[in-house]
Amino acid sequence: MPAEAEHPRSCDNWIGTSTQSKMATTYILKCIDNRYYIGSCVDFAKRFFDHHAGKCKFTRSRLPVELIYSEDYLTVSQARQREYQIKSYKSRMAIEKLIKLGFAARSANG
Repeated sequence: MPAEAEHPRSCDNWIGTSTQSKMATTYILKCIDNRYYIGSCVDFAKRFFDHHAGKCKFTRSRLPVELIYSEDYLTVSQARQREYQIKSYKSRMAIEKLIKLGFAARSANG
């Protein structure tokens, strides 16, 4: 079986196709200028490192970034759909409400 070609890791919400069986994550980063970056990926640790290393266009000039919200999904498709849903909110207040509710749920669950 031939090895799969390495996919370019563009910084606009890259999701690699060679790792479809891994858990996918939708996440929100808060940048130093208080803007939010919403993305999804299959290897969050790698992706977060890429953000901090300045490899991602949006966050490169807004370092450091802080993870403030994340959701895990079984499929890349689910994570991508959720990313698009959050981006469709368009309202900073709606995104901040999601973040606040996420923290409240985590606190209530231990």
